[in-house]
Amino acid sequence: FHIIGELSFDKDGEEHSDFLQFYEFIIRYLVDWSTRQIGSYYTPRQIACLMVELLEPGEGVIYDPCCGSGSMLLYASDYMRRKKQSYKLYGQEADKTAWKIARINLLLRGIDADLGKTAADTLQNDLHTDLKADIILANPPFQRYGKRQEQRFNGIQWKTDFPPAAKGDFAWMQHMLSRLKKQGRMASIFSNGILASQRREERDIRAALLREDVVEAIFTLPPGMFYATKVPVSLWILRINKEEICKKKILFVDARKMGSPEDGLTRLSDLEQERLIEAYKNYQNGVQDEQPGFCRQVSIKEIDTEEYSLAPERYIVDKRQKQLNLEEIEDRQKELEKQLEKLLKENEVTLGQIS
Repeated sequence: FHIIGELSFDKDGEEHSDFLQFYEFIIRYLVDWSTRQIGSYYTPRQIACLMVELLEPGEGVIYDPCCGSGSMLLYASDYMRRKKQSYKLYGQEADKTAWKIARINLLLRGIDADLGKTAADTLQNDLHTDLKADIILANPPFQRYGKRQEQRFNGIQWKTDFPPAAKGDFAWMQHMLSRLKKQGRMASIFSNGILASQRREERDIRAALLREDVVEAIFTLPPGMFYATKVPVSLWILRINKEEICKKKILFVDARKMGSPEDGLTRLSDLEQERLIEAYKNYQNGVQDEQPGFCRQVSIKEIDTEEYSLAPERYIVDKRQKQLNLEEIEDRQKELEKQLEKLLKENEVTLGQIS
């Protein structure tokens, strides 16, 4: 790592992009002995960039409650500098090694970020209790967050039942929602396991999210996009106060078949990323955009009839492949019975003529 000490990085030059690529190169090729460990707190460049480009942050506070090695904050800073926007960065990380790496990464770039005075678990010991963010970017760890405790946990009053300890996704999600400003937005990666699980606590939380109308978009991503896990994941965009044109509807995007293998990861092409961003911009601008098998804007009323499932593929399947519901099956059965009755009568007439 003495090579890093010989590098010179200007604050606003192309060297920033070079540094980010160099850092990712180290993780991909030079640390095979700990790829799984380091990968667990590093968000690949294409994922972080996609999240930032989707939200298009303006001036204000950017927060990552589980910042890992700081990659998400680095890309957000890079975007804000290119747009010449003023901003403040905040983060927190439980793993001591990752927290130290994050500080070094930001220090090398001359980026001022408040990561707290020490490593600490945000859900157990929040170091930014008074923080309200304009933008939240996160890739929470896919793991249980601890034993079941009291209904009030880390200063958060759960909107429904206490989130199940088997998955930390909804605990992280509700923490981030509590840290958003009135017009704040968040983009976060979560496991697909919470999209349509039948556990009562998780179903109730999804119902609460729909009642409060805070979910803007859900993208299911292709497998193999992360270094440390093959767990299928989704990208969620949530907002406390939606624009009027977006209320009472959610954009669902199924990108599971996108991407191609490259250096051991699945990578999205520039055109594929642009297609994802375009679908979200159409949703924001009130442009109806329904592409069978890819994306669809779905009313919350329709989701209520599906037991609060938020799995995109359930709503945007090709109509030619969509399974009929019970009412449609009964109508089809009646139609077939009429056709059969007609054929039997015609057959009876034909037999009579033959005899």
